[in-house]
Amino acid sequence: MTMRSLSTSCCAAALAAALALAAPAAFADPSPAPASLPQGAQAAPAITTPTPEKADAPSPSPTTPPAPPLAAAMQSALDAMPIQDFKTSPIGAGDWRAAMEAIRAFYAARANAPLWVDDKGLTPAGASALARLRRADEDGLDLSAFALPKEPLVATQEALAQADVVLSEAVVA
Repeated sequence: MTMRSLSTSCCAAALAAALALAAPAAFADPSPAPASLPQGAQAAPAITTPTPEKADAPSPSPTTPPAPPLAAAMQSALDAMPIQDFKTSPIGAGDWRAAMEAIRAFYAARANAPLWVDDKGLTPAGASALARLRRADEDGLDLSAFALPKEPLVATQEALAQADVVLSEAVVA
Protein backbone atom coordinates (compact mmCIF):
# COMPACT_ATOMS: atom_id res chain seq x y z
CA MET A 1 0.00 0.00 0.00
CA THR A 2 1.43 3.36 -1.01
CA MET A 3 1.55 6.37 1.27
CA ARG A 4 -1.01 8.14 -0.93
CA SER A 5 -3.54 5.31 -0.73
CA LEU A 6 -2.87 4.96 3.00
CA SER A 7 -3.42 8.68 3.45
CA THR A 8 -6.62 8.53 1.38
CA SER A 9 -7.84 5.54 3.39
CA CYS A 10 -7.11 7.33 6.65
CA CYS A 11 -8.91 10.46 5.46
CA ALA A 12 -11.89 8.42 4.29
CA ALA A 13 -12.08 6.74 7.69
CA ALA A 14 -11.71 10.07 9.46
CA LEU A 15 -14.44 11.59 7.28
CA ALA A 16 -16.82 8.74 7.98
CA ALA A 17 -16.14 8.99 11.71
CA ALA A 18 -16.49 12.78 11.78
CA LEU A 19 -19.70 12.74 9.81
CA ALA A 20 -21.12 9.89 11.88
CA LEU A 21 -20.42 11.80 15.08
CA ALA A 22 -21.75 15.06 13.71
CA ALA A 23 -24.92 13.57 12.24
CA PRO A 24 -25.67 10.23 13.89
CA ALA A 25 -29.27 10.24 12.67
CA ALA A 26 -28.02 10.09 9.09
CA PHE A 27 -26.43 6.73 9.81
CA ALA A 28 -29.02 5.33 12.21
CA ASP A 29 -30.63 1.97 11.51
CA PRO A 30 -34.30 2.73 10.91
CA SER A 31 -35.45 -0.73 12.02
CA PRO A 32 -36.67 -0.99 15.61
CA ALA A 33 -34.54 -2.86 18.11
CA PRO A 34 -35.87 -6.31 18.97
CA ALA A 35 -37.73 -6.46 22.27
CA SER A 36 -36.02 -8.52 24.93
CA LEU A 37 -37.86 -11.49 26.38
CA PRO A 38 -37.81 -12.65 29.99
CA GLN A 39 -35.31 -15.39 30.73
CA GLY A 40 -36.61 -18.78 29.58
CA ALA A 41 -39.37 -17.30 27.40
CA GLN A 42 -39.50 -18.11 23.73
CA ALA A 43 -40.58 -15.77 21.02
CA ALA A 44 -43.77 -16.67 19.22
CA PRO A 45 -43.24 -17.59 15.59
CA ALA A 46 -43.99 -14.78 13.20
CA ILE A 47 -47.31 -15.14 11.46
CA THR A 48 -47.51 -13.82 7.97
CA THR A 49 -50.66 -13.50 6.00
CA PRO A 50 -50.26 -13.59 2.25
CA THR A 51 -51.72 -10.52 0.62
CA PRO A 52 -53.30 -10.76 -2.78
CA GLU A 53 -51.49 -8.81 -5.45
CA LYS A 54 -53.45 -6.17 -7.26
CA ALA A 55 -53.57 -6.69 -10.98
CA ASP A 56 -53.45 -2.97 -11.66
CA ALA A 57 -50.45 -2.27 -9.42
CA PRO A 58 -47.26 -1.63 -11.38
CA SER A 59 -44.46 -4.03 -10.65
CA PRO A 60 -41.34 -2.53 -9.11
CA SER A 61 -38.66 -1.70 -11.61
CA PRO A 62 -35.40 -3.65 -11.25
CA THR A 63 -33.44 -0.57 -12.31
CA THR A 64 -31.58 1.71 -9.96
CA PRO A 65 -33.70 3.74 -7.55
CA PRO A 66 -34.45 7.33 -8.48
CA ALA A 67 -31.81 9.83 -7.50
CA PRO A 68 -32.50 12.04 -4.49
CA PRO A 69 -34.04 15.40 -5.46
CA LEU A 70 -30.83 17.33 -4.82
CA ALA A 71 -28.50 14.74 -6.40
CA ALA A 72 -27.73 16.68 -9.59
CA ALA A 73 -27.07 19.90 -7.67
CA MET A 74 -24.94 17.95 -5.18
CA GLN A 75 -22.83 16.53 -8.02
CA SER A 76 -22.30 20.04 -9.40
CA ALA A 77 -21.27 21.32 -5.96
CA LEU A 78 -18.88 18.39 -5.50
CA ASP A 79 -17.40 18.99 -8.96
CA ALA A 80 -16.86 22.65 -8.01
CA MET A 81 -14.80 21.74 -4.92
CA PRO A 82 -11.31 23.12 -5.43
CA ILE A 83 -8.89 20.53 -6.72
CA GLN A 84 -5.81 22.50 -5.71
CA ASP A 85 -4.60 22.27 -2.16
CA PHE A 86 -5.67 25.03 0.19
CA LYS A 87 -2.69 26.90 1.56
CA THR A 88 -4.68 27.63 4.70
CA SER A 89 -5.94 24.08 5.21
CA PRO A 90 -5.81 23.15 8.88
CA ILE A 91 -4.94 19.55 8.02
CA GLY A 92 -2.08 20.16 5.59
CA ALA A 93 -1.96 20.39 1.81
CA GLY A 94 -1.42 16.71 0.98
CA ASP A 95 -4.01 15.57 3.46
CA TRP A 96 -6.49 18.13 2.15
CA ARG A 97 -6.36 16.63 -1.35
CA ALA A 98 -7.03 13.19 0.16
CA ALA A 99 -9.84 14.66 2.25
CA MET A 100 -11.48 16.10 -0.87
CA GLU A 101 -11.31 12.67 -2.52
CA ALA A 102 -12.81 11.10 0.61
CA ILE A 103 -15.66 13.64 0.64
CA ARG A 104 -16.43 12.88 -3.01
CA ALA A 105 -16.34 9.12 -2.31
CA PHE A 106 -18.58 9.56 0.74
CA TYR A 107 -21.26 11.36 -1.26
CA ALA A 108 -20.92 8.95 -4.20
CA ALA A 109 -21.63 6.04 -1.84
CA ARG A 110 -24.82 7.90 -0.80
CA ALA A 111 -25.92 8.51 -4.43
CA ASN A 112 -25.09 12.20 -3.77
CA ALA A 113 -27.81 12.47 -1.14
CA PRO A 114 -27.20 15.56 1.00
CA LEU A 115 -26.21 15.03 4.62
CA TRP A 116 -26.78 18.41 6.23
CA VAL A 117 -29.73 19.85 4.25
CA ASP A 118 -33.08 18.84 2.86
CA ASP A 119 -35.24 20.61 0.28
CA LYS A 120 -36.27 23.27 2.83
CA GLY A 121 -32.90 24.15 4.36
CA LEU A 122 -30.66 22.87 7.14
CA THR A 123 -31.64 19.66 8.88
CA PRO A 124 -31.37 19.59 12.70
CA ALA A 125 -27.98 17.88 12.31
CA GLY A 126 -26.91 20.54 9.80
CA ALA A 127 -27.99 23.38 12.08
CA SER A 128 -26.11 21.79 14.98
CA ALA A 129 -22.96 21.27 12.91
CA LEU A 130 -23.09 24.83 11.58
CA ALA A 131 -23.52 26.27 15.08
CA ARG A 132 -20.49 24.32 16.30
CA LEU A 133 -18.38 25.23 13.27
CA ARG A 134 -19.11 28.91 13.85
CA ARG A 135 -17.49 28.50 17.28
CA ALA A 136 -14.45 26.59 15.93
CA ASP A 137 -12.13 29.35 17.15
CA GLU A 138 -13.05 28.33 20.72
CA ASP A 139 -11.27 25.07 19.93
CA GLY A 140 -8.26 26.80 18.39
CA LEU A 141 -9.36 26.08 14.81
CA ASP A 142 -9.26 28.63 12.01
CA LEU A 143 -12.00 27.86 9.50
CA SER A 144 -11.92 31.31 7.90
CA ALA A 145 -11.05 29.69 4.54
CA PHE A 146 -14.57 28.24 4.43
CA ALA A 147 -17.58 30.31 3.43
CA LEU A 148 -19.92 28.80 5.99
CA PRO A 149 -23.56 29.17 4.96
CA LYS A 150 -25.60 32.02 6.37
CA GLU A 151 -29.04 31.33 7.77
CA PRO A 152 -31.69 31.26 6.57
CA LEU A 153 -30.48 29.35 3.54
CA VAL A 154 -31.79 30.30 0.14
CA ALA A 155 -33.83 27.25 -0.79
CA THR A 156 -32.54 26.78 -4.33
CA GLN A 157 -31.11 23.37 -5.07
CA GLU A 158 -27.75 24.89 -5.96
CA ALA A 159 -27.50 26.91 -2.74
CA LEU A 160 -28.58 23.95 -0.60
CA ALA A 161 -26.09 21.62 -2.29
CA GLN A 162 -23.27 24.16 -1.91
CA ALA A 163 -24.10 24.59 1.79
CA ASP A 164 -24.06 20.82 2.29
CA VAL A 165 -20.65 20.39 0.65
CA VAL A 166 -19.11 23.37 2.49
CA LEU A 167 -20.34 21.98 5.82
CA SER A 168 -18.73 18.62 5.03
CA GLU A 169 -15.47 20.32 4.05
CA ALA A 170 -15.43 22.31 7.28
CA VAL A 171 -16.25 19.26 9.42
CA VAL A 172 -13.35 17.36 7.87
CA ALA A 173 -10.97 20.31 8.20
